[in-house]
Amino acid sequence: MNSGPRPVLSRTVIAETALAVLDERGEEALTLREVARGLDVKASSLYNHVRSKSEILDLVTELISSQVDLTLLHDQNWREALRGFAGVYRKAFLAHPNAAAVIARRAVNTPSSLRYYSTAVETLTKAGWSRAQALEIVLAVDYIVMGSIIVPFSTGFVAAPHEYGPEYAPLADAIAAVDPATIDDQVFASTLDRYLAGLGGPDGE
Repeated sequence: MNSGPRPVLSRTVIAETALAVLDERGEEALTLREVARGLDVKASSLYNHVRSKSEILDLVTELISSQVDLTLLHDQNWREALRGFAGVYRKAFLAHPNAAAVIARRAVNTPSSLRYYSTAVETLTKAGWSRAQALEIVLAVDYIVMGSIIVPFSTGFVAAPHEYGPEYAPLADAIAAVDPATIDDQVFASTLDRYLAGLGGPDGE
């Protein structure tokens, strides 16, 4: 039980507590009962503010997305707009990888997410891309951002290089040659840069 005074219940406070549960124990632990426990209230008290776990996840999505500045997408240079936005988008969700993994599998229906996709598509269509092309580009950037969070180097290659043995010597040598503390950031940045550069321009330039 919490020793301090109970917080005044609100959708924001519920979202913050739910995010803490996700950060600490993952999606399986996220229930209305656990959120209520974290707030030191009865689960029934939450029903005045939220109706389901799905609604709580929507609130968590909004909470994290609120840290991302959509005005970055208004840059006159569409590549710089996407590059700058992708960086802050990744930073916001990278702080909460458990939540990111859940949110990435959910339907896009929260106001913040819809505003992002709509604004990004608008930025690209103003630059000359068709609506379909614009959506394809936005989705590709999304894949790069979320993929870098959900499948990081640290969870894929956990053994020391020498433990891979002679059968996988090329891989072992490659792992030994990179800095595990920076490789994820480097690969994210280089993948995004190469993708954006490889697009050319809307007129085939």
